Amino acid sequence: MQKKKIKDDQATQQAVAQATSVLETFYKESGMIEKKSYELMQKEPVKLPETPSTWEASYTGVTDPTEHPEVIIAVLKKVSADFAKLEAQTKAQEESDQSLFDEDMKRCSIEKAGLVNESEMKGTEKKRLIEKQLRCRQCRNTSLMNMQQLCNT
Repeated sequence: MQKKKIKDDQATQQAVAQATSVLETFYKESGMIEKKSYELMQKEPVKLPETPSTWEASYTGVTDPTEHPEVIIAVLKKVSADFAKLEAQTKAQEESDQSLFDEDMKRCSIEKAGLVNESEMKGTEKKRLIEKQLRCRQCRNTSLMNMQQLCNT
């Protein structure tokens, strides 16, 4: 169950990272986020109209192009960090659970070995007592036969 959860967390982190990358690329190409000095400027930034009309202008994406993209990307990075933290917690819990399981199995193994040893000892004692009873019966039978022979003679 926990391994599935870890895989889900990793898949979510990958999806969030891809979404973040796509949005950063989109916003940088549209000019909504300033490109770093080492990034190539391949297109002219999108020019936003002063007051875009809902039906007359194309979708511009934001009301304040200088802050909105960073907020979206910051939220995605926070979500990604939260999932990374969740994955780490799940792995730690799994390791803790495995450690407790191993300790419990060791304790049960020791207890089982003791019970097996005790059972073997009781089995040996039972065989000894059965043999003793058989010897006593044989002695009684022999004594009884001797007495009968004495009485018959």
